Formats: sequence, C-alpha cells, structure tokens
Amino acid sequence: MESQTADTQQAIATASSPAAVFRDLSRADRRELFFLLPERVREQLVADMDQDRLRSFVQRLDSDEATDVLGFFVFLGLAQAVLL
Repeated sequence: MESQTADTQQAIATASSPAAVFRDLSRADRRELFFLLPERVREQLVADMDQDRLRSFVQRLDSDEATDVLGFFVFLGLAQAVLL
C-alpha cells in the first residue's frame, strides 16, 4: 500500500492536471491521500480543482478533517469559494 500511495502522490505531483488524477481515486483514497501530500502538491491540486469539486470533497469529510482542509483553504485564500 505504501508504494502505491507514493506512486499516486508522484502522479499527482507531476500531472499537468493533478485534479484529474485525484478525481480518479476512490473517495477513501482521496481522503487519505490529501492529508499525506506535501503542502506544495496540495496547493497545486486545490488550484486545479473547480469550486464544485472542492465543495464536494469537503462535504464528504468528517468534521475534524473538514476543519483541517478549510484551514488550508483559508491559508490559500480559497475558503470563501468552498463555503458559498
């Protein structure tokens, strides 16, 4: 599993459209992987996701995870786009 996770992280980090790679993962894998990605890669991923995808991703998280993700979005200046 660790090598698969590392491969997926690398695929997201090097993709011209990280959101497309992320979107193809299962919901559980997206949840797990998002929190394992380096900050720079998370920034690239979030920047590549449209508002509907961001909102959908956050709505499927538990409250603690959603708080962590929204905090990251605030850092990137994207929280308003997700919350509206």
